[in-house]
Amino acid sequence: MAKPIKIVLAVIGVVLILVFGAVFAAAALFDPNDYRDKITEAVKKQTGRDLTLGNIQLSVFPWLKVRVADVTFSNAPGFGTTPMAQVKEARVGVQLLPLLLDRQVQVSTVTLDGLRLDLAKDASGKTNWDDLVKSQEAPAAEKKQGEGVKVESIDIAGVTLHQADIKYRDAQANQSYHLERFNLETGALRPGQATDIEASLTAHDLVKKQSADLAFSATVLADMVAQKATVDDLKLDVKANGEGLDATAKLVGNIAADLQHKKVDVDGLTLDFKTAMKDLQAEGKLVGKVLADLDQQQVSVSGMKLDFKAKTPTLEAKGDLAGKVQAGLESKRYQVDGLALVADASGSAIPGGKQSLKVGGDVVYDGAKGTVKFSEGKIAAAGLAISTSITGEGLAGDTPRLSGPIAIAPFDPRALLKALGQQEIKTTDPKVLSTASLSTRYSGSFKSARFDDLKLALDETHIVGSLAVRDFATQAIEFALKLDRIDADRYLAPPEKAVAKPAAAQSTQQLNSTELPIDALEKLNATGTLDAGELKLKGATLKNVQIRVDGPKGSPKVVQLDANAYGGKFATKTRVVPGARPDYALNTSIDAMQLAPMLQNFWGKDIVSGLGNIKLDLTSGGKTVGDVRRGLNGSVALNFQDGAVKGFNLGQIVRQGQALLKGTAAPANEPQQTDFTAITFAAQIVNGVLKSDQLNALSPLFRLGGSGEINLVDETLNYLVSPTIVGSSKGQGGKGLEELAGLTIPIKLTGSLYKPKYKLDVQTALKQKAGDELRGKLADKVLGGESGQAMSDADLKAKAGEKLNEEIGRGLDKLFGGGKKKKKNAETSAPTDATTAPAEATPPAEAAPAEPATPPAEPATP
Repeated sequence: MAKPIKIVLAVIGVVLILVFGAVFAAAALFDPNDYRDKITEAVKKQTGRDLTLGNIQLSVFPWLKVRVADVTFSNAPGFGTTPMAQVKEARVGVQLLPLLLDRQVQVSTVTLDGLRLDLAKDASGKTNWDDLVKSQEAPAAEKKQGEGVKVESIDIAGVTLHQADIKYRDAQANQSYHLERFNLETGALRPGQATDIEASLTAHDLVKKQSADLAFSATVLADMVAQKATVDDLKLDVKANGEGLDATAKLVGNIAADLQHKKVDVDGLTLDFKTAMKDLQAEGKLVGKVLADLDQQQVSVSGMKLDFKAKTPTLEAKGDLAGKVQAGLESKRYQVDGLALVADASGSAIPGGKQSLKVGGDVVYDGAKGTVKFSEGKIAAAGLAISTSITGEGLAGDTPRLSGPIAIAPFDPRALLKALGQQEIKTTDPKVLSTASLSTRYSGSFKSARFDDLKLALDETHIVGSLAVRDFATQAIEFALKLDRIDADRYLAPPEKAVAKPAAAQSTQQLNSTELPIDALEKLNATGTLDAGELKLKGATLKNVQIRVDGPKGSPKVVQLDANAYGGKFATKTRVVPGARPDYALNTSIDAMQLAPMLQNFWGKDIVSGLGNIKLDLTSGGKTVGDVRRGLNGSVALNFQDGAVKGFNLGQIVRQGQALLKGTAAPANEPQQTDFTAITFAAQIVNGVLKSDQLNALSPLFRLGGSGEINLVDETLNYLVSPTIVGSSKGQGGKGLEELAGLTIPIKLTGSLYKPKYKLDVQTALKQKAGDELRGKLADKVLGGESGQAMSDADLKAKAGEKLNEEIGRGLDKLFGGGKKKKKNAETSAPTDATTAPAEATPPAEAAPAEPATPPAEPATP
């Protein structure tokens, strides 16, 4: 038995010797270069491309190795003459004995040196590899059962890619990329064992003129049986530069992949980055743990934290961002729970130069539905604490909208202004603007915004209602607000100190040429209402205030104001029609209003008391003050009851004149006011000229009538008032004036509206009451005890007229000039013949012009 075995073994040994001898002989005698033409012909037949091979080297034992140099593969038609692929040298080998004896494939390091790929897509979308893909799509013949060689194991010593160069051009998308100096080296590739991988390359974006250097290293383990893979000690370094870009990034971490369930776990993820662009420098560090379910297209990042710094020419910022991120790649749903942003910023672009910001809440974005929600939102900045829950809809369309509640906790407005670097608001009461708060329900888009259920508290004032900007482009504003009470005087600027030299008063011509700010009014685009329970302004207390504004763009502007004040009612309506020649209309009524406190508050002097009723109905047009004055038309009506004109006592003045005529003692001092029972006045305004013959006044002392006109354009007047003494002024104190009952003294006012001249016709009074029996007493009073025999009656009465004119003129000075003393006008003269000349035929005495109590720097426009 042993002998046959020996024979068999001997035969096998001989066979092996013959086989190996034949192989060595074939390797020694076989030249693979003799088959280059057949190889290139086969490639040409299969692909239609030209393959060029350089020198081919073949070795057999102990490795079956092949080395091919200078390989080129032509490009597809229409893509130029540059070869699609070039290889400087390719090397690969298989260990022969393990393959023959144990069916083990042990491959040497696969080396590809100097690879050049030129990939391209033309403007029609065709690529230079489309024909190659189609040639491989022909169905391969099915293998028969049992055919093929079963390989027990594969062992590759490594893969080396040296100095590869790959180009890709896309004419359709206008893209062009270039990968150069592409090097790849791996350790042994054995099933179930980890291998080290290192790679580096330089990538260029030729269109954007940017480039990046990349370096990659990791230890990779792939278990194809368990379908699991790990990448440990992953390191990726990127350095990018180009036009306006200089950035570096470093990524480290460990990756575990479950290929069967398509799940990836990235642990210890750390990304350090730094970038410097034209106007931005930034750096930061991102850490977190990533879980990805590729089957469900879900990615979550837990423990995420981003520390960052940024700098631009106008600001510097630093801070950190944290939260848990969940992303549904297929559903396009992204969620951040526990969002926390803390940042500090400084620089000229930051209000106040330096600010801190804190943002917290939960964010959910649904790209499929086009919605976003920021819930439990907390924002803190510049001393403000804002809470909100905002929902966005229609984000995928052309009209996205946001809505939700917004609340601002009580804050100090003055501290806010200071924090924002704004100038301090000076107020009469420095204690105002000390606290404020706000809550509202917001809804808006990129074109409009609306605030409903608005609740604003400012100091002791509470405002509720709604406010909307219907169109940001046209600044269309809509509001409906109500406030309980506010003392506006407390918020006004404190009175300025009197200047040493007040500005010169503006002339009438200058004032008339002044243009009105109608262009600014034309830009007004607002509609709404404002109601105030109580408003204090200029010391006045207005109640039940209602303001109505109706001024949409391109339409007339109408403002209506109604209020209760000074025991009466006030209502006014103003209508402005913008255009080349703007039109104006004013309708105002004042009913049963106490005049004294109103004048005291708004003029600073209560020269008239009593109940006042005023009605104005006016229209005009034009762009300058003069245009408005010249085009002014309408009516004016006044009705004053049960009051007094303060500053002079007409009864006392008349009694002084009576005492002068009678030669008796002048009355004692009396209250400096003239009582009246009623004063009515009505006038029509035609083209800037006020005309009236309806002035009537009743008082215990006199009855007064008047007529004339006032030119509002030139600011002049020509008006005649005629007071008639009715007999008694007991209601004002002092003795009666029965002896002067029926006496009428016409007073003519002319000249400037603000510095009028007045003429008193005393002729009639002298003719009525000065007889011969008074001559002696009159001469004594006028001449101071000197003889009056040489003076004619006319001269004596003229002298008395001057004396009476002086007394009455002093009273009118008090009315027009607030009691200021004026020098006697040189034009003042007494009539030469008081007994025969009619009152209007003889020049009456003319008093000096009277000045207003407070001459305005600029006369008020009607």
